[in-house]
Amino acid sequence: MAMLRDKKLLLLGILGVHRLHGYQLNQLLDSPANAIRVGKGNAYQLLAKLETLGYVASHVERDGRRPPRQIYRLTATGRDEFKRLLAERLADHEAADLPDAVSLNFLSVLEPAEARRLVAARLARV
Repeated sequence: MAMLRDKKLLLLGILGVHRLHGYQLNQLLDSPANAIRVGKGNAYQLLAKLETLGYVASHVERDGRRPPRQIYRLTATGRDEFKRLLAERLADHEAADLPDAVSLNFLSVLEPAEARRLVAARLARV
């Protein structure tokens, strides 16, 4: 369950910063900098679920003669869910093979006082 939470957090965080079509999103997800792996099929499945929940919206866009592309963006509800997941993940500690790079990557989107509070809560759990 924690892995699904991290994948949702990663997708929502990326879409909170960028409006992307699927190919661009998959390029970001395939980056070696990501601590977790989200396969192409899994990403589209998760995007569809996030869209059903109202966290992500999409529309078709055409650029010149290129084929139409589905563009994804974060909704206001998605931004709230992202902040909730981020706070939950930052304040949590799970022993893992890899350090928690997903939530720490988005630490800068929080107010400094909130970030300090959540990291202190996490430290207390360690």
